[in-house]
Amino acid sequence: MKLVALVHSTWTPRLRAAVGELKVCVCGDSQTFCNALAAGVGDVAFVDPGLVTPVQQSTVREAIQRTAIPVVIWTDLRPGAAAFLLEIVAAGARQILIRDFEDSSENIRRIVDALPLRSCAVTFLEEARSSLSLLPLLLRMPVVRLFTDQTIQSSKDLCCIVGAPRRSIDRWFLAACQKPSAWWVSAARILRTLSPLEAGVPLCQVLCLHNFGTRRSFRRQVAVLTSLSVADFTALALRDGNQIVRLLAQGVRFGGGN
Repeated sequence: MKLVALVHSTWTPRLRAAVGELKVCVCGDSQTFCNALAAGVGDVAFVDPGLVTPVQQSTVREAIQRTAIPVVIWTDLRPGAAAFLLEIVAAGARQILIRDFEDSSENIRRIVDALPLRSCAVTFLEEARSSLSLLPLLLRMPVVRLFTDQTIQSSKDLCCIVGAPRRSIDRWFLAACQKPSAWWVSAARILRTLSPLEAGVPLCQVLCLHNFGTRRSFRRQVAVLTSLSVADFTALALRDGNQIVRLLAQGVRFGGGN
């Protein structure tokens, strides 16, 4: 398997450690990256949205939209890259990898092996893109991280990342007609249960893995955010987890869904 990458030069050793020295084609600029996608040079593409200048963004977005190669977004969550990151998600990116959080060589290999499957987090971010675009820049990337970094378990964790008190963060959500931070944290935690449930992991183990505490707590959150019972939720997760993703995305705004 060969990787095509438009990422910082300091990041490439981790890619090479994951897939082998001779299997990474590093592109020096956006046009070279687009040409590689068009030519079908690699089997997987990695792109850092922060390296793409505004004048190049439409070209890169269109190249990602046209290519049959699965694309992984690798980002250090710079606020200025938030809007373009969401555009790449809409163009068809399959996974999001956060620099220095979930980009170990082992995790890179795991993500590459899972392709072309699309993560629930990326599907949700595409479905909720119009709502996310209404949030202040300071909040967009932390919300993206919320759905891709499994260490975030609470509104308090989100506040630490944003660097603002919960009251301020909830005011920003409210000003954008969005549900408060607690809703978003619950949505992210519920989404994390889909992959193991789809893989047939028993619910009790999934709840333990993702620190839900009790089945009652999980049942309450699922009911509030999706209007489903736990039995219906688990059955739907096994049958078509994307329906749950869509249910959650419909509920992010006041007056829109749950």
